[in-house]
Amino acid sequence: MKRVVLVISILGVFNSIVCADSRSLAIADFAIHSDNPNYKYIGKGISEMIAVELRKSPEIELIEREQRKQILEEMEFALSDLADSKQQLELGKLLAAGYIVFGEIIDMDRKVLISLRMIDVQSGEIVWNEKLTEKLTKYDYISGYFAESILTYLDAGISKTTVAKTEQSQEKNEEVVVALSRAIDHYDREDTEQAKKELSVAKKLDPKSETVEYFLAKLVVNTTKFKVLAEPYFSYQNPAFLGIIRTDSMHAIGTIPPAYSFTNILEKRIEGINMTSFDDNKHINESTGGGYFGYAFPIGSKIGLRVDVGSLHSSDRPWEGEFTASYTTARNSVGAIVDVGYALTDNWSMGLGFGLFSRSKVDAGPIVAFTEPDKAVVSGNLGILYRRLDESLIIDSRLGYSSETYDVVDEDTFLVAKEVMTPILLENTLTLSFNERNTFFILKQINNICFDRIYYYTTLLPALEHFLTKWISLRFGVEGSYALLNDSSLFGYGLLSGFTIRNNKRGIELDLNVTYRMRPSRAVEELLYKDLVILVNLAWYDLFLSRQ
Repeated sequence: MKRVVLVISILGVFNSIVCADSRSLAIADFAIHSDNPNYKYIGKGISEMIAVELRKSPEIELIEREQRKQILEEMEFALSDLADSKQQLELGKLLAAGYIVFGEIIDMDRKVLISLRMIDVQSGEIVWNEKLTEKLTKYDYISGYFAESILTYLDAGISKTTVAKTEQSQEKNEEVVVALSRAIDHYDREDTEQAKKELSVAKKLDPKSETVEYFLAKLVVNTTKFKVLAEPYFSYQNPAFLGIIRTDSMHAIGTIPPAYSFTNILEKRIEGINMTSFDDNKHINESTGGGYFGYAFPIGSKIGLRVDVGSLHSSDRPWEGEFTASYTTARNSVGAIVDVGYALTDNWSMGLGFGLFSRSKVDAGPIVAFTEPDKAVVSGNLGILYRRLDESLIIDSRLGYSSETYDVVDEDTFLVAKEVMTPILLENTLTLSFNERNTFFILKQINNICFDRIYYYTTLLPALEHFLTKWISLRFGVEGSYALLNDSSLFGYGLLSGFTIRNNKRGIELDLNVTYRMRPSRAVEELLYKDLVILVNLAWYDLFLSRQ
């Protein structure tokens, strides 16, 4: 592995000479001169506080800590060398940075003297330097002051919040810097538990610290596994999440046992579970099944891509009296969905998805069966997401469209009366995390709308999920729904329960959800259909790639 990194490092030197971006910037940990043991790691904390301010400028490409740490380890740079301009120049070339910022912090008892310099990696010259003597309690002012000076030299935009820190010059508790710096040192040594503890201390002292939130987000492990059954032809998850994924993953998603097999076996024995009666002697059986296999991975620092391939099956079977007099419409689809997400900022992300399927259809009555030629079904998926950096709050919305159509049958003859469009999907989700991301509250609101008829269906689904241990979580939700279908206003209800089992060492997670819901029938107008679905998702994380 080290040989591979060394080759990459050597290539980085060539890359920096040929095509390094003049606005790409690396900021090194600052050397410390102090006998105070509490100040041992503050060079890490202060450098990252300045980095957070620099990251706010859209014109600056900041090289992440993980990449710099990897090069330092491979080339065996010593901490004592971090104030040496020659060493920093070599590091800058290896990182393919346009500039590199480095310096030192000198403890002056009640204040600290911070002296920073910036090298132009192309020329090897020190092009910027700045000094500041200030109390460590004014760490917001310190980070804002140096960030504003660097961005001014680079003629880059400066965030209003960065300017505000220099104007307010507010004093806070210096233990925030000490705890944050210790947390970053634990983070560098991949001791995540100790890093979390130190960050928790810092967050209690300064709940609004952006640097603390940034590193808490890096250390997030628990994420809610609350899901409902994805609608046909749409991806399982809002594509905007791809902009913030940290590692690659492989996943297999499907109904187990398939919903259509489940109902076919039990349809003559169980009434009212997957069958709905729309008068005393007429019934409808609707089933949906299938699954996807896919791979998602990050690209660079802001992009994520997911590719899913799979098959879908649905059948609608109305009948009167004896089941043998039924009429069935069955659809089978095979295809793929490609989603891409992009992180607009640290807080905002958006995503797009496109699906293409080949769908076959068979209409089978008591006497004759008819097979239609295969039809291409296209689908689109558009999502947006907002999150706090510590992911204690996430709000996401997505809009989905599919060109698929369904047949509505005449209730008297069971023959096809008309062809109708698939509803447009508008899904909104609020996720709140508590208890150090062990407990989640989710509020999901889903709308289905058609414009070729009077069709509006909306559900409100609040749910709770709690991680009992590091390897298992339980979740439960309830659903209330309202449907306006032609001249009928209908109300429904539903329940969801599930669990997640995971193995952190191997990066494997198994999610299982059982959902009971009432939704509009595909084949019969003005009817809510009772659905029972068992859904499983098996995922493998951090296989080949991780976000840099």
